[in-house]
Parts: sequence; structure tokens; C-alpha cells
Amino acid sequence: MQTSDARMLSIRKFAEVVYACQFHGHEDYQRTHQLIQEKFQINEALSAREQDLFIDTSVANVVRIGSIYIKTGTEEPDSSFTNLVHTKLTIQQLELLAAACQSKRSILLEDDTCSRRSSLVMELAHITRNRLIVIPLNENYEHQI
Repeated sequence: MQTSDARMLSIRKFAEVVYACQFHGHEDYQRTHQLIQEKFQINEALSAREQDLFIDTSVANVVRIGSIYIKTGTEEPDSSFTNLVHTKLTIQQLELLAAACQSKRSILLEDDTCSRRSSLVMELAHITRNRLIVIPLNENYEHQI
């Protein structure tokens, strides 16, 4: 695999995060996703790799979520944590979230109530062995000691 081909795959994922994920409607998302694929074409080997929706934690300091590689932290996994079921959709969403995290910029997740945002963030923190600090920004939150 050539470096420029691998970069093109990363560019496609980042373009999807920046452009396609901005749309709430599925049709708009799909159309934008298709335009990104047409504009940033990749070879067959990378296309197969892009479709490989798998989470690989076999390397000590790196985890692969789909086609995105992300460094792991040092937190010990919480044995009481209940993982999300890694369906195709879940891995696609985790992959995009991991790609967004690679930018080192603030990320705002918007969606309807009960749309799995918190669960996806918790799952990504768990998979990547990072500590997650939750700061509720809700007036209905009651602090419990």
C-alpha cells in the first residue's frame, strides 16, 4: 500500500466527519457520503479495508476501529463496564468519532434524545483505554455524593 493511498482513505474519513455528518437527514448524509467517495477515490485494496468494520485491539498502544487507528491510553479497563454490541452501525459511528478525535479539536455531538451519543463516547473511551470525565450541562442534573 502506498502512503498516498492511505492518506486518501484518511481524507475520505475526515471529509465524512466534516461534511456528511453535519446532515441530520439520512438522504442528505448518504448523498454527501457518495459525493465524497466519488471525489476522493481509492483503490480496491483500500476500499476493502474501508469496508472492514472491525475493532482490533491486538497491538499494545494502538487500536484500529474500522479504518482509523487511534492511540490508546493507560487506564485499566473497568470490569463492570457493559460494552455496546459492535454492530456494523456501531462500528461505523465509533470509527467516525475516532476520526473526529484525531483532529484534536473540540467535538460537539448533536442528535435526538436517547440517540446513543453518551454510550458511543463511553465505548470509545473504554476501547481506547482512556479516562472519561463527564460534565453534565443539564439544568435537571442533581449532584449525588
